[in-house]
Amino acid sequence: MQIRFGRLTMNVNTATTAFYTPGLSLVECACDLSGIRSPQTLEEEYVGDRHRLEQACSKLLGMLFSVKRVKPQSNLKKIKVQSFSQQDATSTTFDEQQIDGTIRFASVSDYYLRKYQIRLSFPMLPLAHTRLGDFPLGLCFSAASESRPFNLP
Repeated sequence: MQIRFGRLTMNVNTATTAFYTPGLSLVECACDLSGIRSPQTLEEEYVGDRHRLEQACSKLLGMLFSVKRVKPQSNLKKIKVQSFSQQDATSTTFDEQQIDGTIRFASVSDYYLRKYQIRLSFPMLPLAHTRLGDFPLGLCFSAASESRPFNLP
């Protein structure tokens, strides 16, 4: 409130945009969107019925997030979710080139364990697909100041 032009005036600003909480994992976002309280339950539900999680994850498309990495300076890069994989981190495999030039067949969960000593907390959940590759949801965290077009229940 302030006095302007000889009158007492009140300026009311309303925010019509909801924001993601910075540093919230995409697993926690999917839990909130699907109405499931715990990430462990989310993984169990996903294995049993993928439709509920896929519906919740569709609301995360276009969201910017950062990936938890071993080097903290790499965590600052924001990446946009383009889609979600149909397979989980244990089923998704690729050819990994070794230092000696040989090719090794590896799953995403094995790769993170071997290369970064990170045991994925939710290896049965799908991967976030981006232009830079696929990332496990448990290692993806919402970026600061990322708005969302809806409110959580």
